[in-house]
Amino acid sequence: MRTNALVLAFCCLFFIESTHAQVLWYGDPNLNYLESFYRLSREPGEVGTVNTTTDPVYGKVWVLNKPVGDKRCEFARTEGTTNSYTPKEGDMLYVGWRMKSTIVGNNNPGFAVFQWKSDPPEQQNYPFSIVYNGNKITLDAYDVRKPGSTCQSCVREVVIEKDLPENTWMSIVIGVKVSRDEKIGYLEVWINGVQQDLPGGSKRFMHRTLDDSGNYLKWGAYGGGAIPYDVSTYLDEMRLGTTYASVATPLGYVTTPVNKLPTVAITSPANNAVFEVGETITLSATASDSDGSIDRVNFKLDDGYFSNDRTPPYTGAFTPTTAGTYKIAAKAFDDKDESTEVFVTITVKEGKITSVEDQEMASFSIYPNPSKSGLFQLQKEMVWEVFSAEGQLLKSGVNTFIDLTNEATGMYFVKCNNTIYSLLIQK
Repeated sequence: MRTNALVLAFCCLFFIESTHAQVLWYGDPNLNYLESFYRLSREPGEVGTVNTTTDPVYGKVWVLNKPVGDKRCEFARTEGTTNSYTPKEGDMLYVGWRMKSTIVGNNNPGFAVFQWKSDPPEQQNYPFSIVYNGNKITLDAYDVRKPGSTCQSCVREVVIEKDLPENTWMSIVIGVKVSRDEKIGYLEVWINGVQQDLPGGSKRFMHRTLDDSGNYLKWGAYGGGAIPYDVSTYLDEMRLGTTYASVATPLGYVTTPVNKLPTVAITSPANNAVFEVGETITLSATASDSDGSIDRVNFKLDDGYFSNDRTPPYTGAFTPTTAGTYKIAAKAFDDKDESTEVFVTITVKEGKITSVEDQEMASFSIYPNPSKSGLFQLQKEMVWEVFSAEGQLLKSGVNTFIDLTNEATGMYFVKCNNTIYSLLIQK
């Protein structure tokens, strides 16, 4: 039984990850709308707004408010600054979302709540769209207009009609085979998780789904029928994907948005940089998270933890005591504890004064080393001389300590009993 449970858990995890991988675009209400949409579409001078609100079942959702007198308030184009996809010839796409609408007014003739829209030059204007009148939604398909004709409704065909009371959530998925060839392009439709019968009793409606200039998606409220009313359009789980399962959001089911991994870059040291033994190497990195925040950046030395920083700018310091090649990594963790890691490789060579006697590790006889204050304690009273990294004599004495409190941060050398030791001040 335990083995079966593990297999089932693995299969569920694989399915979830595979579904996430098939999502091409997601209109996340936790982000600024311009990260997922190109613009909020309104007529000149109109004042419709986009906000989010908390639904008691689904949590945070979008709400587009179109006031009386305005013709439109729509999300336009799934082409945001960080989240973007544009339909193209040959695609097999599934677009899914949940929606509901409230209309302040009566006898509404209907207005568009979804458009698969074209830009001029075009022959269809919108190959298909969804209209809502407060009682039902209608999915309409539009064929190519005859040359010189401006009659859009003349080539309109009703694909499906469904009752939808005002202020009631509905889940919609439309499968779109994207093509300018009406013998290749088609539509498939699911309402509240049930695939619908389309004209002729088929599950597939053959249709030209890509207009001359291409197509993009719009959601909200648009049209002359919307002008006399205050309209609020609520939208949730807006997705484009390559499979039905990747965009389907049945009523009563709340999906978890796919977490985007943080980004991180090492700004110091540079890759393939060369340093010397005893030289302090500054570690620094930049990190960001498009759908959350950075919790911390860990610095790693040769794949082992070295230090971390939780506050930007993310920094650290490393002082090599032996020559060799080192791998320095920065690993950024987001607020969901998911991470991204990058690394550089550096080379450390022997220092400048290693030719003067055998250099030993100062920590064996002098401490603390490195010193934050510049004061070093000797194990016993000695005759000593302190030199700068350039070999200049700075101080000498005979006692049990060396006072370099007035010297700057950096590497120094002390000669005791004909032996050279390195000293490091890190203030």
